[in-house]
Amino acid sequence: MYNCIRKISCFYGQVSRLRSESNIRKKKASGFSGGIVLSVVLLVVAVFGAVSLVSSEISLHKLRKEKEQLEQQVAEKEAVNRELQELLDNGDYEDLLERAAREKFDYVYQDEQVITVQ
Repeated sequence: MYNCIRKISCFYGQVSRLRSESNIRKKKASGFSGGIVLSVVLLVVAVFGAVSLVSSEISLHKLRKEKEQLEQQVAEKEAVNRELQELLDNGDYEDLLERAAREKFDYVYQDEQVITVQ
């Protein structure tokens, strides 16, 4: 009888040990899945950051290109303004009026022929 109780006790001891090992495995497995979730979240954040960075660089490139074009237009307008200011400073209003009539209203002299090159 003693052997039987000892065997039963031993059997329950083994069962409880297996259950505790099973719980340890479950805890390790759940910790592992938490690592996977963290990795996925970090990957998503990294991808979002990379997309945002590329988008910002594209926008920055477009703005720099637009800035260069505007600076070129400003330089052209300043050159025209300097030329017009020189004409005004010289007091040569006839040349200024003739130039304005030719450029804005396409006026020509009666005996003049206009040739347009394209």
